[in-house]
Amino acid sequence: MFALTKHAGLAGICVILAASTASAAIPDSNGVFHGCYNQLTGAARIIDGTTCNLLEKAVTWQQTGVAGPAGQSVTGASLGVGDAHCPAGGVALGLGGATTYVCNGVAGPQGPQGPVGPQGPAGPGAGVFVNFDMLHPAVPHEPNQEVRTFSSFHAFTAAANGKCVVSATGFVADEGSPAVEMYITYRNDDSIVTLIGARAELNGSPIMQGSTVAGIFIEAGHRYEIGVDFKTYETGVSPVAVVQAGLTWVCQYY
Repeated sequence: MFALTKHAGLAGICVILAASTASAAIPDSNGVFHGCYNQLTGAARIIDGTTCNLLEKAVTWQQTGVAGPAGQSVTGASLGVGDAHCPAGGVALGLGGATTYVCNGVAGPQGPQGPVGPQGPAGPGAGVFVNFDMLHPAVPHEPNQEVRTFSSFHAFTAAANGKCVVSATGFVADEGSPAVEMYITYRNDDSIVTLIGARAELNGSPIMQGSTVAGIFIEAGHRYEIGVDFKTYETGVSPVAVVQAGLTWVCQYY
């Protein structure tokens, strides 16, 4: 009877210890870790609520550390152009009583001028243009002599396809000059020379004069020079015929 009671008591103690061990948590409900440090060997171990032995020292530490001090905020202020610290403007940054300046860079020197770009397309209202020029070539008095002259000062590059109407009026004031005929001509991209329109004979008295009109089709991107071509077909008394020619051309882009 006594033995049965003793064993029953031990069983009860074992159940209580087992329940105590099972209910312990690592860390505990307060977020604290418990451990034992052996002062002879330096070994350490984490425990779940049981006590340390005689050679160990109990130690604890928090799962969450102590909150640190609040940090300092950085302040910023914009600086305008002409500021003593930042002549080109910038920002002043403040932290803990100290100020740091972040300045804008100053403008560098102007670079060299770039090359001229290509001529742009015709804009609104720029579809028509008019030019005028006076030419004064000297034509030899011998028959079958030819002089061709262009209005190079008014050369143009077509911004689009189109057409030009050219009129020319020429005259020779000296009746002793040879008989002269006149054609309108043009040069395309400095190489192709084309005679256009009907010839105009400069004849009459006392002023030898004549006029003609012709049309030219122009293409975008090509350079044009308008001019006149004079030819003598009779011998004159004077060594040369100084001819004057007035050119007018009106061009319109499609």
